[in-house]
Amino acid sequence: TVRDSTAQKLAEAALRERELLLTSINENLSGTIIYRAEHLPSGGIRCSYVSAGTQAFVGVPPEKFQAQPELLFQLIEAEDLPGFHTELARVLRSGDASDLIVRVRHATTGTIRWMHFRSRLTERRPDGTQVRDGLVTDVTRLKAAEAQLHDLNANLEKLVQARTGEL
Repeated sequence: TVRDSTAQKLAEAALRERELLLTSINENLSGTIIYRAEHLPSGGIRCSYVSAGTQAFVGVPPEKFQAQPELLFQLIEAEDLPGFHTELARVLRSGDASDLIVRVRHATTGTIRWMHFRSRLTERRPDGTQVRDGLVTDVTRLKAAEAQLHDLNANLEKLVQARTGEL
């Protein structure tokens, strides 16, 4: 009927408007990547959504991550990869939220950035697939400030020891 068609068109227009709003918000959240990952019982991963931030952070367009989510494992620093896999296995077993910071290499420039990965379980499907929504933030500046603070504390400790020795 005409009334049903009009209601459907209004609902579709509202849905498109909502989608544009969410896309705009995601694209304007500088310093973040938003994603939805589907962890399959076979061990595989599908990404049904990855925001545009991947291009700036790691030099890979979101479409490529959606097609090949395992690319992430190639970009995580080798020293950090075992911890990443351990945390991923833990949260997939437990259903807990994840919270992990690792170093990630930019695909084209090779620049290393510290990235904070957080996700939570949003759906368990009957086939065993776990859907997790996540947020990745660039914490490189924070890590640099932490390192600088550590160095300042170490220098201060040396000065205190030297001064104590003089007394």
